[in-house]
Amino acid sequence: MSVCAVISEYNPFHSGHQYHLKKTRETARADVILALMSGYYTQRGEAAMLSPRDRAAMALKGGADLVISLPHTHSVREAETYARLAVMALNRLGFVDTLSFGTEDDNINELTATASFMENRKEAFERLLNEELTANKLSYPAAVGAALTRAGLYAPGRDRPNSLLALAYLRALLSTGSDITPIGVKRIGAYHNDAPAEGYPSAGALRAAFYRGDWALLKQGMPEHAFRCLMVQALNGGIVDRKKADQAVLSRLRLSDPEYLRMRYDVKEGMENRLKKAADTCHTAADLIEACRGPHYTRARISRLICHCLLDTPLPLPEAPEHVRLWGFTKAAEPLLGRLREAIPCYDSFLSLSRVKEAKAEYNAAKMWYNLTGMPADTPFHERVITP
Repeated sequence: MSVCAVISEYNPFHSGHQYHLKKTRETARADVILALMSGYYTQRGEAAMLSPRDRAAMALKGGADLVISLPHTHSVREAETYARLAVMALNRLGFVDTLSFGTEDDNINELTATASFMENRKEAFERLLNEELTANKLSYPAAVGAALTRAGLYAPGRDRPNSLLALAYLRALLSTGSDITPIGVKRIGAYHNDAPAEGYPSAGALRAAFYRGDWALLKQGMPEHAFRCLMVQALNGGIVDRKKADQAVLSRLRLSDPEYLRMRYDVKEGMENRLKKAADTCHTAADLIEACRGPHYTRARISRLICHCLLDTPLPLPEAPEHVRLWGFTKAAEPLLGRLREAIPCYDSFLSLSRVKEAKAEYNAAKMWYNLTGMPADTPFHERVITP
């Protein structure tokens, strides 16, 4: 049985994701596509728009066969750590043959050569990167692109977020000595961009469209089954309310003393004081992030930081995969379920927390997520696995 994995967020699942799964199955000749998904919170530190179960349901109808998720302590991390933990989890499963990811570049050999330079010649790469960050004061993605250009390894698109994440996956495969073979699928449409592209708007564009009420763009950019799910959850209150999310973040920061904030994940260089000052004057989380942004603190880094403050995430954060959650599967994936549970601690509902005690932090994160939708706090207990 050939198994190909994809590392995903599906926030929300759109036509570009369905295209990627289709091309992945064709390219990898996969019998089973496993989607390793972020849970209630995304890599950039934002509450996911829809619940993991809804996003898993969209993925299963859109081409995936098995959906599991990483806890927020694994997924709300900088790209390199997120990629490494995800790849380590796939390695641990022992049945994944290939890893497919989207990228602006379709030359996997060239991308692998670049990743090899970044991983195997870290000192040389980091010296070039730091020069671009400090001397030229570039953003991190732009600095990576400039550093690779100087090393003679740059190609157009390499400094865009999706290519940087692809490089992070490749570096993780190299650093962990993985036997998993990488597969690149060239992206089409707009990605990490709020500007719509005909046929394939980005997930960011679709989230923006939802919150401004542009249902025409949502219908255009999502498979029919995913669009219907979104409509149902919009009617039932199953989508994160941005105003509630802003209030929750600002309230947490306003009521926390600097010493508490100083002990949170990635709070350094006096950031606790900047957070307190911004929280007292800003009206939204976006305004707070902009007020705290600086040369060493990108928007994404601050977003992750305040997410962990909001969730009171216990430290230290894990440096190896601890557990996964099973969200759903098709008949094709049924033979893998036993191997999944043998390979890594795996739970399929919060009713089984006694078996996976490390998941207590994820349960608290889930309760906060449902609070941001306005749904009852006990809703996480009622989530069930999606079966054929």
